[in-house]
Amino acid sequence: VNLVSVYDAPIPGTETVLWDLLLERPPEANISHKVMPTWQQHLDFIESKPYEAWYLIELSLEITEVGYTYRFIGAIYLTKHDEIGLGILEAWQHQGHGAAAVHQLKALYLRPRYFANVAPANLASQQFWLKQGFKPLQVQYVLDG
Repeated sequence: VNLVSVYDAPIPGTETVLWDLLLERPPEANISHKVMPTWQQHLDFIESKPYEAWYLIELSLEITEVGYTYRFIGAIYLTKHDEIGLGILEAWQHQGHGAAAVHQLKALYLRPRYFANVAPANLASQQFWLKQGFKPLQVQYVLDG
């Protein structure tokens, strides 16, 4: 896999890939929102550059006469608090692409430690982070006002 910055240059289809990741995310995986944002809210969020680093995960699919064919299969980000967020489109999950993207991100941004926030009911994500060497740190609670 290759990491392509969401921030550095306009990449056709960036917004759509990130939108598709939101559409595929099951409700039990959501932490930051309870209601699907509108398309305009989605675009505004991307434009706000909310993360220290944000990448599309690019996969080279095949070699043709004119070169390689590429497809974006997910996204990964790093917050200013060293939290890694990862999303892989369903068709590309469980193939090692998420682990490869995490490995590349960690090589680009050396930190003493990294965090991954996971919703309590998102057992698949919890298992993924455990396989990457992460361990549980705390249980956090929220009270909506």
